[in-house]
Amino acid sequence: MLDWTATLTAHIPNKGEQLVRYYGYYSNVFRGKRQKEKPQEETEISWKPEVIEIEAPPVLKELKKRWSHFIRKVYETDPLTCPKCQGEMREQIRITVLHEIAHYFGIDEEDIEKLGY
Repeated sequence: MLDWTATLTAHIPNKGEQLVRYYGYYSNVFRGKRQKEKPQEETEISWKPEVIEIEAPPVLKELKKRWSHFIRKVYETDPLTCPKCQGEMREQIRITVLHEIAHYFGIDEEDIEKLGY
């Protein structure tokens, strides 16, 4: 137990001990030289930011309609292709509400409320 504690506390610096040192460009000497050499005019912003126009994001309904396109693009496989017969499938129903899913499987509303939904 003492060996483990000694190993752990070996990484704690002594009081006043400096562990991080900066060399080269980030050293205090170099930063001081840069401050002296830099004229005061350069510290002010001499340019104006550009205004970039961005297109409005697509409507959420349009994205939901194209869900299969995104899956096809990412996974390089068509989610609407039947794995058994390789025929084309179509979307029949999209259930997005938990209560509708529970009703479909015959779960009562009271049971859903017990679960906290």
